[in-house]
Amino acid sequence: MTDKTKIVNKNLNIEEFSKEKTPENKRWFMRFDMNTIQHLGISMYATLPPVIGELVANSYDADATKVIIKLFDEDDDNKSIIIEDNGMGMSSEDIGVKFLVIGRNRRINEKDETPRGRKIIGRKGIGKLAVFGIAKELIITSVNKNLKNQFRMNLDKIKKCEDEKYYPDPINVDKKTDESNKTIIELGDLKRKAKFEPRKIAEDLAKRFLIFDKDFQVEIFYNNDPDPILVDSELRFVGIEKEFLWEFPNEDIKADYEHKQEIAGEIFTATKPVPAKLKGVYLVSRGKLVHNNSFYDIRADDHAHSYISGYLKVDFIDDDKEEDHISTNRESLKWENEETTKLKNHLQEIIKFVATERRSKRREKQERIIKEKTGIAIPEWINSLPRQERRLARSVTNLILNDQSLDLEKSADLVGFVKDHYDFAAFKEFAVQLDEMEDITAASLIELFKDWEVIEAKEMYKLAIVRLETIRKFEQNIKEDVREKPEMHNFLKIFPWLLDPRIMKLEDEVTYSRLLRDKFKEPDTVPEKNRRIDFLCQDFAETLYIIELKRPSIKANSRNLDQALEYSAFLRSKMGNDPEFSQKTIKTYIICDGIVNSNIARDKADSYEKTGRVYVRTYIELLEKAEKYHMDFIVKYEELQKARGETETEI
Repeated sequence: MTDKTKIVNKNLNIEEFSKEKTPENKRWFMRFDMNTIQHLGISMYATLPPVIGELVANSYDADATKVIIKLFDEDDDNKSIIIEDNGMGMSSEDIGVKFLVIGRNRRINEKDETPRGRKIIGRKGIGKLAVFGIAKELIITSVNKNLKNQFRMNLDKIKKCEDEKYYPDPINVDKKTDESNKTIIELGDLKRKAKFEPRKIAEDLAKRFLIFDKDFQVEIFYNNDPDPILVDSELRFVGIEKEFLWEFPNEDIKADYEHKQEIAGEIFTATKPVPAKLKGVYLVSRGKLVHNNSFYDIRADDHAHSYISGYLKVDFIDDDKEEDHISTNRESLKWENEETTKLKNHLQEIIKFVATERRSKRREKQERIIKEKTGIAIPEWINSLPRQERRLARSVTNLILNDQSLDLEKSADLVGFVKDHYDFAAFKEFAVQLDEMEDITAASLIELFKDWEVIEAKEMYKLAIVRLETIRKFEQNIKEDVREKPEMHNFLKIFPWLLDPRIMKLEDEVTYSRLLRDKFKEPDTVPEKNRRIDFLCQDFAETLYIIELKRPSIKANSRNLDQALEYSAFLRSKMGNDPEFSQKTIKTYIICDGIVNSNIARDKADSYEKTGRVYVRTYIELLEKAEKYHMDFIVKYEELQKARGETETEI
C-alpha cells in the first residue's frame, strides 16, 4: 500500500511530488526551460565570485551561523569546490517542492523572515542555476531532523532531457542519521582553468555582503592549508587608505527624499585613486549587493571621482513583494520606474555633496600640510605682503590649491616655491601673466610647471655633467672586463641608475629567506632552495626589478636563463596573494655579453622576453642608454635656455 500526497501550486508550476512510504520509490524532479538554464545560469554566472555569493546567500537564508568554503585545485584536471553550512537543511519534500523549483518567489509563498529573524535575501529562485555557469556536476547533501537526503545533478544530462523534466540521481533518500542539520554542496567538473585565488574571493564576498558577524561567519580553505581566510568587513576595502569619511544618514544633505533617513552606510575618499572596480558607490539591500559601484549618471569628469568609494544600504528598495526593482543577476537596479528614479536622483545629490566636501576638506588639509612642511601659513604670508601684491599672491596660490589632480606633497612644494621666488621681479611678471588670463584653471598651472621645468632642468643638467664622469668609469670597467664580484657588483651598487635611471631603491644579495622574512612577513618559512638574487630594485612606477649580473665578457646560457626565470617565478608566487605587492610588475634582467651561440638558449631567451619574464641586456646597451639619457638632459636644458633667449656661463 502506498500513500500519495499531491501538492499543487499553479504559481510554481509544480505538477506533483510523490511521497512514498518506501524511500526507494521516491522521485525528485525539476521542470525547466533550457533557455532559462542557459541565460539565467550558464551565461549570467560565468565567473566564480557571484556563484559563491549565491550559495552563501542561500546558507544565510537557511539560518546558518557558519559556512565553510573549500577550494581544491592541486590537480588541474580535477578542480572542485565544497560549500558546507550548518543551516536548517532540507527535507525530501523541501527538495522536491522548493529547491528543485525554478522561479519560486519565496517571499510570496512563505514568511519574509527566517526563524532567526533574518530578512530573506533570495527572491527569484534562480540562484541554484548559478552553479551551472562554472560547473557541470553538482552533488547536494542535506540533513534535516535526523534524515539525510543526497542527490546528484548533471548539466549534460539536463541538456539531453527531451520533455524538459529532469530527474536528479538520488544517492540517499530520507536516510536516518545522527548528524546535525546542514547542507553540503559539491561542485565538480569545473570549467575553470586558472588556479583559485582565495584571497580575492574573500575580498569579493566582503564587498558583496554586509552580513558577516559573530552570528554568521564564512571561512575559506584552500587545498591543504589548515589556516582559513575569515571573510569579514576588514577585507571590503583592503589596501585602500581612506582620507575623508562621511557616514549616513547625513543631516548636512538637505535634499527632500522620503527614504533619506533609511539610507545608511559610509562613503569615503582615498589618498590615492581607488581601483577601477571600486570607484563609485555600491548599493546593498538586506545585507547583499544589489548594484555595483556607480556614480549614477553623474558625468565622471570630476577629478574627485577617481578617489570616491563606499556603500549605502537601501533595504526599502527590496521590500515590495510584488514588484522587483532588482535585475535578474541581483547586481544592478532597474532604473525605469518611479521608485528607483527618485533613489537615483537622491544618490546624485549625495555624490555631489561628497565631491564638494572633499574639495573643501582637501583645501584645509593642504594648508595644514604646507604649514607643517614649509612653515608657511598661507593667509598670514599673503597678509604680510604689500597691499598691491596680495591679490596676485592669492591668485597664484589658489591656482595650486584648487587643482585636485595635484598630490598634497607636490602642492606644498609648489607653494613653497612661489613664496621663495615671490620677491624676484621675473617671477612676479610671470604671475601677472597668469592673473591676466581670463580663466585661471589647471591649464594655467601647466604654464607654471613650464617655469618649474626650467629650474628642474637646470638641476638635472648639473647632475648629468657629474654623472658623465661615472659613465666614463663604467665604460672603462666594461673594456677591462672586470670581475662580476666584487668589482662590477660593488660599482653598480653605488651607481644603480646605470642599470635603469628610474630605479629609486636597490637591495643587494637578497636571499629567498630574507624576502620571506622582510617582504612577506613569513619569518619561519625556510625555502627548499635558498637562492640569492644579485639586486632587487624598485622604480617610481611600482615595478620590481630582479637583476642578475655576469662578467662583461660572459654570455648567458640556457641554465642562466632558467635560473633567472626561477627567481621571477618565486617572487610572483608570493606576490599574488599579498595586497601590498599584487599590483606591482616584475621584470627580470640578466646583464652580460648577450646569448651563447646555442639554438636552445636563443629560443628560450626569445620566448622568455616575449612573455615579459626574463630579459637579457648587454653592458654596452646599459652604457649607451645611460649616455643618451643624461645627454638628453644637457641638450634639453640648452634648448630651453636658447628658447628663452638666455645664456648662462655659470652652472
